[in-house]
Amino acid sequence: MLPERVDSERSWTVDIAARKKEAKRQSDPLRAEAERLSSEASQLRNDIKQLKGANGPAEQLEELQKNLGALDGKIRELNSKASSIDDMVYDLKAVNPNAKSEEDTRTPGQLLDFIEARGREIQAAIDALRLLTAQEVIDPEETSTTLPSLSVTDIKHGEQQRENEIERVSL
Repeated sequence: MLPERVDSERSWTVDIAARKKEAKRQSDPLRAEAERLSSEASQLRNDIKQLKGANGPAEQLEELQKNLGALDGKIRELNSKASSIDDMVYDLKAVNPNAKSEEDTRTPGQLLDFIEARGREIQAAIDALRLLTAQEVIDPEETSTTLPSLSVTDIKHGEQQRENEIERVSL
């Protein structure tokens, strides 16, 4: 016999019998209402049949047919709702009810600070690459390019060079 199994973050059980019972509890009133309306529709059909046989007034016949159409639509809607509730019993999507929520709880201000910090890191990396390419440290002939380590002073020096170039171009 298999060992006793328990639910965890990565595995869970589904109680089909309980799901069936709950679905039946929810769908039975809908089906009962549809059955009641169905008997009304049946009576209405008989009335229409008798009215047609007796060559009754056309306005009354049209009114009964209009009511029958509305009643049939309501019956279909109730049966459809009941069927979809019953079908959900067997809808076994892989949604773990034991999974921990991975919702981001940072405030908009914290997100903006995070984005700004990453932007500074990216800008520092771009400046370092510009410095390297300006000094022709990267040799395109090499098959494996290794970047030398840069100090903060090197990066700031590269930033200063870039600012000087911008000033020269704007003059």
